Amino acid sequence: MNSQPDQKLLFETIYDIDQAEMSGALMMNTATHTYWLYFQSGFTVFVLEAITNSQQANELNRKQALDLLGRIAVESFVFDGAAEPPEHHNWQLRASELILEAARLTTDESRLRGELGDLNQVFEPIFNLEERVRKLFLTQSEVAVLSQLDSPISIRNMIARLGRPETVAAHRY
Repeated sequence: MNSQPDQKLLFETIYDIDQAEMSGALMMNTATHTYWLYFQSGFTVFVLEAITNSQQANELNRKQALDLLGRIAVESFVFDGAAEPPEHHNWQLRASELILEAARLTTDESRLRGELGDLNQVFEPIFNLEERVRKLFLTQSEVAVLSQLDSPISIRNMIARLGRPETVAAHRY
C-alpha cells in the first residue's frame, strides 16, 4: 500500500497489520531517511534506519523505534508482506502498541496542536471499540478520551469536557 503524507492512514495501516497479525516490512520514507519496521504475526520485531543516498543503516532499539513514529514526517510508505527481518527481537510490542506508545512519547506542544486540526471536526462513534483496544493497556486519560466517543463529538467539545487539548491530540488516532 502506497500513500501520500497522511499520518492517520499510516497509523491505520499499522493497526491493520496488528489486527490481521501480518508479517513483513513497512518501509517509510522521509526527506532524509528511510525506515523499515519489520513485523512478525502483528508484533514489531526489528527496526532499521537508513540515511537517504547513503550506504549507512542503523538498527534501532525499542525506545528509538517508539520515538521514531512520534517525530517523523512520513512522505510515503509501502508494506511488503514478503520481507523478512535481518534479526528478530522479542520486544512483545504489537503493532497497535507501537502507535499508542509513539503517541504517548509525543510531547511537542506545537505538533500536538497541529494534530488537532479543525476544532469543529467531529469524531464519529467508534465501531466495536472494545475489540479495537483489546490487549492494550490504557491510561486513565486514554480511557477518558475513548469514553467520549460513544456518540458524535467535536474536538472542541471533547476539549471542553476533558480540559486538556494535548490529551485529545495525542489520542486522535
